[in-house]
Amino acid sequence: MRGTYDDSDYIICELNYMSRLMSESRESDISVLEDFAKRTSLDDIRDFAAACKICKETGSNMTKAISNTSNIIGDKISLEKELQTAVAQKKFEGRIVAIAPFVMIFTIKIFSPEYLKPLILTAEGRMISTLALVMIAVSWLLIERMNKIEF
Repeated sequence: MRGTYDDSDYIICELNYMSRLMSESRESDISVLEDFAKRTSLDDIRDFAAACKICKETGSNMTKAISNTSNIIGDKISLEKELQTAVAQKKFEGRIVAIAPFVMIFTIKIFSPEYLKPLILTAEGRMISTLALVMIAVSWLLIERMNKIEF
């Protein structure tokens, strides 16, 4: 890992700390992993520590359990990335849908300005325009709220 990370990176500092705990304080590897899980409050680390503890207590195949746990964590990360991509795409689509009416009005105004005069000059036209603008704003807010997913 030293080739990938610098000595000042958090993961290297944490691994050094954990190694020191095991060598100097004579703490077990399981208690060090559980402590790490508590300090980080990450579910994946907590699950990994639990899997290691169960394997050590039951005498199970630690290598296979660690491999399975890492595969599950990798699948979870992959699924989160796919979900983030899908949400970003839907947000972009929602913004395009929100902008589309303004683009259409701008296009009509350029190519046929007389067509929009009733919307601007009459009271009914202004009411319809205002109502349409409010509906566009509300729909944009709803789209943004629907796409607001926390990971």
